[in-house]
Amino acid sequence: LISPFISFEFLLFGDVAMILDLLASYPRRLMYLNQLVAYTDSMVQEFLTKWNDEQADYESALEIGVYGSQNKIANSMIKSIEFARRFRLGVALGDFQGGEPDPELLEAFRSEFSLEFLKANFEEIRLAFFAVQEIGFHDYLLAVDQAELADEFTQVLSNIDAQLLDLDILKDELIQNPDKVRALRNEYETLSRLLKLDLPNATGVVVIFFVCDKD
Repeated sequence: LISPFISFEFLLFGDVAMILDLLASYPRRLMYLNQLVAYTDSMVQEFLTKWNDEQADYESALEIGVYGSQNKIANSMIKSIEFARRFRLGVALGDFQGGEPDPELLEAFRSEFSLEFLKANFEEIRLAFFAVQEIGFHDYLLAVDQAELADEFTQVLSNIDAQLLDLDILKDELIQNPDKVRALRNEYETLSRLLKLDLPNATGVVVIFFVCDKD
């Protein structure tokens, strides 16, 4: 769903008078916006239907192989964390061009929702680790006598939570306090390492991921 959100950013946010004038002056632009809304809604409904159809099988897939649900969750967490580290933070920080921070490269520069997207993503990661009604990875680590690693995860998650709360509008922070944003990026790196290396070593979780930055 990233592409529709980027399109919404471009079509709806910026100078209000200019946006309204463009939508009124170019009917095809408004038609595209309506089609984009319909497409996004259909994708959400498709994901919801797929989850409703497969939820029972997913929750009962406890085998230790790649298709075990706990392995899928761990890999989804890694993918989500890497997306936050590389795309939501790293690109705007200039990590991959060797340049200076550029707020316009943020995921939601125009709408100023970049930080909210990060926070929402982080809540999903934290929920997957601690769980609420079922057993999360934190419980799993304690059950296999890995309290020290469980504490390390808890500390890193607490660090990220505190740093997210300490940030204001992300595009402003990139210019005024880039080191704060880099510190957050570094905590995401640490969390990614814990999930990629330490969690599999401690629990036998099978991790599959693609590395494209030579680390």
